[in-house]
Amino acid sequence: MNKQQRRLIILIFILILVNIIFFVILNRNYLEGIIEIYVQKYGLIAILILSLLADSMDQPIGPEVPASLGVVFGLNIFLVVLFSVVGSWIASVINYYIGKGYFSDYLKKSYDEEKYNKYSNMFKKYGGWAVFLAAVSPVPWTLFCWLAGSFKMKLKRFFAWGLIPRIFRIFIIVGIVDYFKIFF
Repeated sequence: MNKQQRRLIILIFILILVNIIFFVILNRNYLEGIIEIYVQKYGLIAILILSLLADSMDQPIGPEVPASLGVVFGLNIFLVVLFSVVGSWIASVINYYIGKGYFSDYLKKSYDEEKYNKYSNMFKKYGGWAVFLAAVSPVPWTLFCWLAGSFKMKLKRFFAWGLIPRIFRIFIIVGIVDYFKIFF
């Protein structure tokens, strides 16, 4: 595959991603309704699949949405968190390797060597904190998985700074929903 074909594929991928993001933003209530139907009908398997899908795309609906609905519908909170975390982790690791395999090349070609090295060094220095903040805040998580992979963050470090804190985020949000029996 030559350079132009690779750029075309990356451009198409970015355009599809942007369209998906706009679709999700414009149709959030509709999509949450669909998530509610699937969680009610298929239970824990739906939570696993929807959590995986939520963390596979860079969009505003996180894995805590299907997990919270599972708790509202009376599913066991610990199983709900477990299935949600497993789906989130699978998507996160896939996105990490997408960043490592494809996004890294894109970044190297987008910036001159000096800028790329500057950003790479900055991510090596502060990347753990950036991944941690993305894991526990409403910042879109997928981009940080890509960055962690593209700047060659060790997988163990990615787990420690991102995936373990992700458990706490999901558990705290689902716990609040379970305690108050309300869905935001």
